[in-house]
Amino acid sequence: MNRNIRQHFFDTGLMWLTRPRLESEQLRKLTPEFMLSLDYFLENREEFLALERLYGNAVRNGVLASFGIASVDKDIGLGLFAAEPLKREDFVGEYTGIVREAREIDADEIDAAGHYPDDWAWDYPVDIPGLPPLEIDAATEGNPLRYVNHSLFPNLRPDHFLLDGVWVIIFVADRDIERGEELTIDYGDAYWSDGFRELVLREGELEKLGLRDHIDHMES
Repeated sequence: MNRNIRQHFFDTGLMWLTRPRLESEQLRKLTPEFMLSLDYFLENREEFLALERLYGNAVRNGVLASFGIASVDKDIGLGLFAAEPLKREDFVGEYTGIVREAREIDADEIDAAGHYPDDWAWDYPVDIPGLPPLEIDAATEGNPLRYVNHSLFPNLRPDHFLLDGVWVIIFVADRDIERGEELTIDYGDAYWSDGFRELVLREGELEKLGLRDHIDHMES
């Protein structure tokens, strides 16, 4: 099914990236030894090494789970769906895009489709001394994980670790996932904190939050 996604990328003018493209020249100049010396790495060394042992080869080889792209609804748009069942802790893929200096976005920078320029960007997982904040931007270049939508009750989780001197973001199954189920992740509070994005709640999320009766009472 990923073959059909590649056709979708071609048809929509998106460039497929198996691995992130480092546009930041400052980042490219940093050595693996420098990254290994960062306090953040040293403080979490065992966790990062464990993640590398589990998922490092999959990242190096550009492994992806089997996906399909389809419309979720008119408010959310396209989403990514599991073409095969996934078990908890299964590797889903690395989030790829252009690694560049993070951009400041204004509320009026919305396009005709209702998207902001950084809708497909994930913050680089580490603040590196001497460098501006970075992001992994999949607006025009990336892989199918750019279509993973937000949910308050996601079935994927993001993780990150240092691999061959480069920090990587991966998505992992946070529970067993059935074939045909939409893949979702929690974008985090920072994504919504700008104040101009509207959080669209999915069917059933109000009930899970215990808010449905409260909303119905307010509307009656």
